Formats: sequence, C-alpha cells, structure tokens
Amino acid sequence: MSSGQNLISFTLLGALEPKNQFKNELVSFWNIALCLIGLVFFCSANAFSLEPSQKTYRKPAQAAAQSPAVPSPQPEKPVSSSKPPSLEKMEAEVAAHPKNVGLVINLAQEYFNRGEYDLCTRLLWKSIDKLDRKAMILLAKAHIKKKEFPEVIRISQILISKNEKDEEAHTLMGQAHLMAGREKDALSSFKKATEINGIYQPAYEGLISVYQKRDNLYELRIIYQDMIEKLGERSEFLTRLCEINTKDALNDHALEYCRKAIQKADQIPENHVNLGLIYKNQGELKKAQEKLKFAADKFPQSTFAQITYAKFVEEKSDFIEAFRSYSNCLKIETENEICLLGHGFSGAQIEKMEESFQSLKKACFKNRKNAVTVRKIVQLLKTSKKKDWLQRFESLAEKCMLQ
Repeated sequence: MSSGQNLISFTLLGALEPKNQFKNELVSFWNIALCLIGLVFFCSANAFSLEPSQKTYRKPAQAAAQSPAVPSPQPEKPVSSSKPPSLEKMEAEVAAHPKNVGLVINLAQEYFNRGEYDLCTRLLWKSIDKLDRKAMILLAKAHIKKKEFPEVIRISQILISKNEKDEEAHTLMGQAHLMAGREKDALSSFKKATEINGIYQPAYEGLISVYQKRDNLYELRIIYQDMIEKLGERSEFLTRLCEINTKDALNDHALEYCRKAIQKADQIPENHVNLGLIYKNQGELKKAQEKLKFAADKFPQSTFAQITYAKFVEEKSDFIEAFRSYSNCLKIETENEICLLGHGFSGAQIEKMEESFQSLKKACFKNRKNAVTVRKIVQLLKTSKKKDWLQRFESLAEKCMLQ
C-alpha cells in the first residue's frame, strides 16, 4: 500500500473513532443502569419476602433485645366487673323492660341461685301482683333464707287462698311457724301437707325437725316407717330407723333395720356402730366388742365410731385400747370435749401422765364441770408415789373449778 493510501485510511479511522467511542460509552451506561434497576428490584423483593419470616421465627428474647428502649403504648385494660356478663345482661334487660314479668322472674331466680336473697325479694315484691305461683314460691324461699318468717306466712296465705290443697304452700307455712318457735302450728301445717300429698317428702322432713327438737323417738319412728312405706326403703330412712330403735332399746326392730341399712349403705359408720350397740344391749359382749372394733378400724375418720368403741373398752377397764381410740378421736377433732376427757382419764390409768395432763387441761378450759374427772385422777395419784404429778393435778383441779 502506498503512503497516500495509508494517509487516507488513517484519516478515515480518525474521523470514525469518536463515533465508535460514543457508541460504546452509551452501551456501557445502559448496562449499568439496567444493573442498578435490577439490584433495586431484587432488594425490594427480598425485603417484602423476608420481613414476615423474620418476625415469625424470631424468638421472644431476640425480639425483646431488638425492640426500642421506649416501650410501645399498651392498650387500655377493660374495667373488671364483679358481675358476670350474663347477669349484667339480665339486669340491663330488666332495666329496659321493667314490666316484662318473665325477665324479672328470671333475674330473681339468678339472684337466688347466687345467694343474693335480698336482691331477689326486693325485685319480686315490685311485681307481686303479677307473679305466678312458681315465682311466689321462690319469693317465700328467699325469705326463709333470710329468716323472715312473717313474710313467708303472708305469701303462704296468699297461695293457700288460691289453692287450699297446695302442699308446698302449707309446708312453707310450717317452716315459718317453726322459725317463729310455734311448734304446734308448724306441726299442723306439716300434717296438712302430708294429708294432701302422702309422698311429699319436704312435709315429712318438717315433721321430723319438730320431733327431733323434742327428742320424741316414738313419733320419729312412726314418721320414718311411713316414709319407707310410701317412698321406699331408702338407705337414709333405714339408717335413721336403725339409730332410733337402737337408742330406744327396741333391739329386735333395731337389728332388722340396722342389717338392712348395712346392706343398702355399707359405708355409713353409724349403721355398724349401732349394730354393735344392739349386741351390747342383748348381752352379747364379745360380738359387741368385735363389731365396735371393726367399725372403729373401718372408719378411722368417724368420731362416733372411735368414741363408742373407746367407751366400751373403758367400761371393761381396758385403758390401753381406750387410750388408743381416744387418741384417734383427737386426730379427727382436736378439741372434742368427750375425747379430751377420755384421753386424759385413760392416759393417767396407763401412766401417760403428760398427755393426760394436757388433755384434761384443755377440757377444763371448755367446761369447769370437767374438774370432776381431774379429781378422780387426784384420788388415783394419792395411792401412788408420784408426788410431783399429784401436786400438778391438784393445782389443775383448783384452777378448773375457778374457770
């Protein structure tokens, strides 16, 4: 190639070079811009996708560490109410519809169920002229809970005026008379109720409460026999007849009812104890002791079983067994006066002097008449050589008399 041609080629390349350079720079600029746009998009996408995951799997300790120092405001706690929402709702409904007797009665029943008898009676008296029989009974029962017998009598009279054969109203009136101390009127009302309805148990229970107060075993026996005849041989009826006949020393009847009661209710300690007492009444002392010991062992939480067995063996001068049973009794009832006296007396007999002294000391604080038992211990110690204990028990006897 000639020099002239080389010069032309160089001139042409020089003229074209700025254009190529500008083109290359433009391409590079767009490439960089596209990369930046892609990077921004990628970061944004990751931010949206990763943030929930970080919140979801962050441990409580980590979250606390990363939380700002200034605590975020807590939502206000609702004001606590002493009344459950259901009661508040019922009260609101009655306030909005005070003439709706159905709502009033429902609310009164709710008050009664919760033991709020004053609220119950006040609410029902406001609608007294619109109450049905069921609501009137509720009102009377609420007044019984409040021991307001004049109101109970008034309500019962209203019910009886509407229906002379309302056994429940007569029973309520009987309860009111009994609360007022008018036993004769109470008996009349309860008997009227049983005449109207021979299987109405609350009326019988009213009669029982009167005769128990009078300790009339004869009438109690008749009532429970009637209840068995009309309501069936329930375990509670048999248990009571077992007890009543045992106390009344009607051994044949007692034996019958106690055995039936044990068959029906083996886990009632009184039935076993009374059976042992029947054997004692019949002079079968060996069988009596076996049965009473069985009851004391079978029912270690029965004060009645422990005391009855302890007294039986104490009468036989078996003070070791008596002391053991009285000790068991005091584990059940630490302040039981009978057990304290028995424990003190039998303890002294077997020279458990400190335990005897402490029990009799407690018994003296309960009743000054218990000084008699302490005096017996004093007489016992006078024949022994325990002068220190003799002085302590003599001092206790004097203090006991001064209680």
